[in-house]
Amino acid sequence: MNIKIKITLSTWIFFIGQTICLFAQSSLSINIPDLEIRADKLIQGDADTYGRGDWKCEVTVHIIEDTINVTGNIIFSENEADRTIIKGDFRKMFVFPMLRKFESCTLDTDKINGNAGGLNFGAREPMWINGHGLIKRIKIRTDTFGNDVGKIGGILKFNPIILNYKCLFAEK
Repeated sequence: MNIKIKITLSTWIFFIGQTICLFAQSSLSINIPDLEIRADKLIQGDADTYGRGDWKCEVTVHIIEDTINVTGNIIFSENEADRTIIKGDFRKMFVFPMLRKFESCTLDTDKINGNAGGLNFGAREPMWINGHGLIKRIKIRTDTFGNDVGKIGGILKFNPIILNYKCLFAEK
């Protein structure tokens, strides 16, 4: 697991009477390793999408103390015949001890998510498709010959997560 973290720090000092207030704004850039997701649950149909329909992958990040939880799902839906639906879910947890340094700070974690999707392009070699938000791109296989359960899905590559912290420290 290769994880890179970049820290930038800006500092402002305010003098109020005999108290010095130090306001610091920090920005962390965290790279999440690539993750693989497979559609391994048959929801309905005969388990073969026949190269017809569409797919969608969604990812969300939740940060709790020093832990980054990445959860997501991928769904393949056939739009003809028996309307096969195949789904996969994932959950991955990464611990970043350096986040403990910012426990007393305000963390801006709004909308750390992403998605990708498109039309099923049939039983071909995997293709790179661009994503949105957190998902930079996904190398996706949308169909195989025959039973697709557990054989379709992809490898997700992520854009860096940018975390902004605001900290206020006071000294007399």
